[in-house]
Amino acid sequence: MGAGLAGFGYLGYKIADMNRNKMSYLAEGQTYMSPLVQSRLSKTFGWFSYGLLSTAGSVYYLRNSTAWAVIPWWAFMGGMMACGAASHAFDYDTQLPFKVMSFTAMTWLMGLTIVPLVQGFGVAVAADAALATGLSMATLGGIAFYSPSEQFLNWGGALGMACTGMLFVSVASIFNPASNALYNMWLWGGLGLTGALTLYDTQAILHNAKTVQRFDPLGNCIGIYMNAINFFIRMMLIMGGNKK
Repeated sequence: MGAGLAGFGYLGYKIADMNRNKMSYLAEGQTYMSPLVQSRLSKTFGWFSYGLLSTAGSVYYLRNSTAWAVIPWWAFMGGMMACGAASHAFDYDTQLPFKVMSFTAMTWLMGLTIVPLVQGFGVAVAADAALATGLSMATLGGIAFYSPSEQFLNWGGALGMACTGMLFVSVASIFNPASNALYNMWLWGGLGLTGALTLYDTQAILHNAKTVQRFDPLGNCIGIYMNAINFFIRMMLIMGGNKK
C-alpha cells in the first residue's frame, strides 16, 4: 500500500509539475509534452500497433478458412463486443494478462471478418487499402495531435448519435442487402464518420494522457484500432469495386 501511495504521489507531482511549466513552454513557442505524457502515448500507440499486427496475423493464418461462412453475423458481433468490453473492464496494472488475452481475442475475431474480403478482392487490393488506411490515419491523427486546441472533443455527443444511426444502418443492410441506398450510406457515411472519430479519439487519448491519474494505454488504443479497421474495410470495398 505504501508503494502504491508513493506511486500515486509521484504521478500527482508529475501532473502538477506539467501544469506549472505549461505556460513557460507555450511562452517559448514550444509544444509542451512532459516525459510522463510521452511515455503514456508511446505505450498507447504500441498497443495499437500490436492490435493491427495481431489482426494481420489472424488474416494470414486464416486466409484459406471458410469459418466466416458458417458463423452467423450476430455471433461475430456478440463475440467482439464481449471481448472489447472485457478489454476495458480488466485493470491494466493488476490484470494485464487477462486484458491482453481479451484484446487479442477481439483482434483475431476481427481478422476473421476481414478474411472474406481478402479472399474476394485479392492481396493486391488489400495492400492498396492498407496503404490508404495508413495515410488517412496518419493525416487525421496529425491534424488532431497538432491542433492548437481540443475542439474535436466537443464532437462527442454528435458522434455518439451518428454511431447509433450507423449501427441501425448496418443492421438494416444485413436484412436488406439489395438496397444500394443503405449500402452507400454505410460505405461513404461510415467513411466520413470514421474520419471524424479518428480526430476525436486522437485528442481524447492526448487529453487523457495529460490529465488522468491512472492511465490505461491498452484501453485507450481500442478506439483508434477500430477506426483503422473500419477505414481498411471500406477502402477495400471502394478499391475492389473500382478494380472490378
